[in-house]
Amino acid sequence: MSTEHRLMDYRQRFLHQITLEDSKIDILEAALCIAAELNANIDLNKTNSDLKRLAETARFQVKLNGTTEDISKRLCEYIHNFHGFVGNNDDFYDPKNSFMDQVLERRQGIPITLGLLYIHIGKAIGLNIRGLGFPGHFLVKASGDNEVVIDPFLGEILDQADCYLRLERASHPAELLNSYLIPISSKNILARLLSNLKVIYMNKKDYKNSLTCCQWRLLIDPDNAQDILDSAVLLENLECYTSAAIELERLLAMSPNTRISPTIRAKILSLRENNVSRLH
Repeated sequence: MSTEHRLMDYRQRFLHQITLEDSKIDILEAALCIAAELNANIDLNKTNSDLKRLAETARFQVKLNGTTEDISKRLCEYIHNFHGFVGNNDDFYDPKNSFMDQVLERRQGIPITLGLLYIHIGKAIGLNIRGLGFPGHFLVKASGDNEVVIDPFLGEILDQADCYLRLERASHPAELLNSYLIPISSKNILARLLSNLKVIYMNKKDYKNSLTCCQWRLLIDPDNAQDILDSAVLLENLECYTSAAIELERLLAMSPNTRISPTIRAKILSLRENNVSRLH
């Protein structure tokens, strides 16, 4: 299979997942499609085999007796202590931390990819566990006889004081805590994963991969103005001036009479002229 067809296959598989009802989305399958799009060396068969083995072993090792907190502590011990999955403090912004295959191989990642592992294994053992849209640091929450918040990066249970402290570090008002402890959708988790990668690649001046992340985020939310604008900026950096102008025209059509509309129109004209000048 050619590289073009291979990448299209992953994009179609991702698109299939995000068109499903949210509860039916296989979030790990979608996350692996993201990794495969950006990492040509991925071995999906090995990765899926590793995930299956982790889940199957957990069914025997993580006992479901006791409270939700008891089970959550055993889950942390199984993932963090027994299998050694930890947060990568040494190179937090390495893109590999966002690729599920690399997380499994290297036993390290960032909060959101480690969180996906907790969700995958937690659900496999029958735990009601979901991701939280906590600012600056992805968390997961197990629900049952009570609700237990887990930091997958540290492999720890968090109490309310811990959550308040994290909000303070992220410069968010403490009174918003309850709103951040509401589970978010699978689509929102995938968009957050792609957002992390988009920024990482942009900071590395890897405009091509950053653009890919924008495009995949737009598969989830086609009218996201920030991603349309970022796509235009990245396309300009890649000297794709006509495509950049098309993205800005799309943005302008969404909000034709905003304060920045004249600036956008001027930029579109400049991009069109730039493209014409390159043809001569």
